[in-house]
Amino acid sequence: MPEIECSRCDRKVEESKTETIEYIRYCKKCANQLKHEEKQIKQRARQEENEKIKEREYIEKELKAITEEDIKFIIITTTDNIEVKRIGEYINVISAQEYKYNRNLGENEKEVAEKDNRECMERALFKIKKQAYLLGADAVVGMKVNSNFDYDTKQGEVFAIMTKINITGTAVRLIQ
Repeated sequence: MPEIECSRCDRKVEESKTETIEYIRYCKKCANQLKHEEKQIKQRARQEENEKIKEREYIEKELKAITEEDIKFIIITTTDNIEVKRIGEYINVISAQEYKYNRNLGENEKEVAEKDNRECMERALFKIKKQAYLLGADAVVGMKVNSNFDYDTKQGEVFAIMTKINITGTAVRLIQ
């Protein structure tokens, strides 16, 4: 019977004592080790994913508990610095998104879109301040705002507007 070289340990074994995994030949011992290692990798990946989910759930819970009073002193600015204070630590980039789909347009869709945009902006700013608070930041600098409107039309008439706001900035601690 011909002998086959194991791709992992280079041992020569009878063909009947080999196993092919993903088009590669291994001796039985190496094949079992490989299967065990793959199983452990998948277990670790599942564990890490579960930990991430728990962390996200914890953060969501914490964000819900933060009030307007908690965040009233957090500074928000589009500039990269704050004139009267110095940045002591750059914590992290943070972002917030808000969406609103509105079918109640009435006669003036432009006014409705502007009102929805303001509401979304306020909610997104509230979210970004909450995130900054959770990180222990005093301010958010370099804030960028992207605003989008998508119009749903039927036979040339606008019947709904989707307002989208995305805010990104850098949470920082200030030196007093």
